[in-house]
Amino acid sequence: MYRSWLHRFVPALGPAPGSSPVSVPRHALQLNGAYLLRVGLLALALVSLLVLYFGALILSVAATVVVVTRVLSGPIQLDDIVLGSLTVLLLLPLALVLLKGLFHRQKVDRSEFIELSAESEPELFSYLIDLSKRAGAPLPHRVYACPQVNAGVFFDASLLNLIFPVRKNLLIGLGLINTLNRTELEAVLAHELGHFSQRSMRLTHYVYVVAEILRQLVEERDPIDRALARWQTRWHRGLGLPLLLNTITALVRGIARRALSALERLDASVSRQMELHADRVAVRLTGSDALVHALKRADWADRCYAQTCYDLEQASFEGLRTDDFFLHHEELMHSMRERLGDTTLGLPPALPDDPQRFDWVFDPADAGERADLFDSHPPHHVREAHARHHYVRTDFDERSAWTLFDDPQSLRHALTRGINALEFGEAAPTHHAHDLQEFLDGEHAEVLLNPREKVVFGHRYVEFGQLDEVFDAAAAEDSDDQTMTAWLQDLIGPTLDQAAERLASQLPQLTAQPAAAHGNARPLRSSAGARPCPPGADCGRDPQAEQRWFAQLDADLMHAHLVIAARLGDDTLNELEARYRFHDHLQRLARWMRKHSPSLARVTHLVADEELDEDAIQWIFETLVGTHTTLDQALYQGPPIPSLHGFEDEASLGERLLDVPLVDAAPLMRGELNNQWLNLYVGQWQQLSERLDHLRRKSLGAMLAHQRDLVERWEARQR
Repeated sequence: MYRSWLHRFVPALGPAPGSSPVSVPRHALQLNGAYLLRVGLLALALVSLLVLYFGALILSVAATVVVVTRVLSGPIQLDDIVLGSLTVLLLLPLALVLLKGLFHRQKVDRSEFIELSAESEPELFSYLIDLSKRAGAPLPHRVYACPQVNAGVFFDASLLNLIFPVRKNLLIGLGLINTLNRTELEAVLAHELGHFSQRSMRLTHYVYVVAEILRQLVEERDPIDRALARWQTRWHRGLGLPLLLNTITALVRGIARRALSALERLDASVSRQMELHADRVAVRLTGSDALVHALKRADWADRCYAQTCYDLEQASFEGLRTDDFFLHHEELMHSMRERLGDTTLGLPPALPDDPQRFDWVFDPADAGERADLFDSHPPHHVREAHARHHYVRTDFDERSAWTLFDDPQSLRHALTRGINALEFGEAAPTHHAHDLQEFLDGEHAEVLLNPREKVVFGHRYVEFGQLDEVFDAAAAEDSDDQTMTAWLQDLIGPTLDQAAERLASQLPQLTAQPAAAHGNARPLRSSAGARPCPPGADCGRDPQAEQRWFAQLDADLMHAHLVIAARLGDDTLNELEARYRFHDHLQRLARWMRKHSPSLARVTHLVADEELDEDAIQWIFETLVGTHTTLDQALYQGPPIPSLHGFEDEASLGERLLDVPLVDAAPLMRGELNNQWLNLYVGQWQQLSERLDHLRRKSLGAMLAHQRDLVERWEARQR
């Protein structure tokens, strides 16, 4: 039977050695013409790019050698001068630019990885060897564990890999292990081993090497580039040579940029086909359900992984470091389901009793399922349809994937120490994970809003208005308790539901805009005029009218809660007013910092210029003095901090948000400015921006929780 040469680059999906646990029709494993066509186009593009690249390189180097040899071998003629000038000004610079791309080696960062061995993990390696045999795939060169929700094939690439094959390594993310059972992990690893058996991976590493050469030409700036930039600023302008060299460099980079874009787009198309073929290996070994279920669980685990990283980063600001990252990740996956009111989040549906039937897991209409030309993986719904095209029920082994590891606790602790060292500066933990989880649970109670609150309050600033007037109006309220109760129930019931529906329909087409620090809520601007209305979005509403509607909602909610707080007595009203004042202060500070951040960035850019005029110098000092004065007042003369989880009795906001007091402005007042002072001030500004955002979220959550508590107490009093 005739076989095209393209089959040298496609996966070997014939029967694997040993018995397969499932039976998939043979024609389901065959390659399609679209894949072969894409592989052929990619191979042609690679050959063309390499011919052009090395052709230009060899031509420029050879021409330079010929001209130099001719000049040195005899009397210099006029044509020798012309050729020599052409060589110096054109051919030699072109050769230098092209040569830069050859000396770049891309090595995968392994700082978060731990290498696994057969000695330390005998059961895992026995499992991998058996799986490799059944998949008909070679064993990985090395096996590594990482903390992420991920599994993959990786390798180091250099120019030599155009000749010699790469050594493929297998990466197993413990964040993935944290959520999968053994059969689901088997499907994921079978998919990755399917990549090991794909001959088209040869093209992948060729593409990787060529893309890195092109990317080096396009993006990297080396000492030659910096020297040219310096020469252009000198009075002699390098006698025009830097301008010519930059012109040649810009031309080469422009061509390389377009070639890189075309190559990446074509490679992504081939990569998507490779993913589907690797899925076939997983389906052949584990059936149609395991990989689909693993994708569903992995999406939720990845979402919770990001939140876990954020939680532990905030805990590190308190000097708290855990000894087991993965315990917090696992706890969050469970608690987030309860908090969001959906116990099925991230869980695949149970399989029907009929072994020939199944329920679809992924909805093509979901926003996350939209495809992009540069995506290396197909959308999940495409992979699900592909895996279940010839449906074979999976027989699941429900044991946790952790049971494959000989000493999972030691591995978890080792990777956690690596996370602590890389992210928080200290490897050693300060708290047992169970103890630290109690702290995080308290944080979640304030920071994580319920679904309705997140939609209504999580994407905008609360419109407080003039708080003194708001407090006076509430104090003058003379409606009876029954009337207030009915109005309050309408506000926190149907009205908030309506607000959630209105915002949920607009969020896909709303963009946040900075606002002046005058106390107004952050305006929301429709971008419908700049791009098509997204599916499911309500793009017909007037943004200004919507802002007024939500401002009135905020005013009504504050008024109602202030009235019942006053009638509940004790110190209830004072505490609520303090929370309103504090959160309003945080919002004003956040808006003000967002407004002035571009000015501070411009200051740091200007001070690097050695030739500043007097107007620029005056503007720099006015900007620094003005922002420092306002910041100092906001941090040390603002309202007191209300009761918040994890907070001690800090005297001021500055003590809470800064590791050290705000840098003294005395040098500025004397007309002095140096890099040390500016770097310290800019560093504190960045620290404030990051920590202020978290504190604003805590304050909002605590304020809403306090209002819910007031309503419960009020309703109990009315019964």
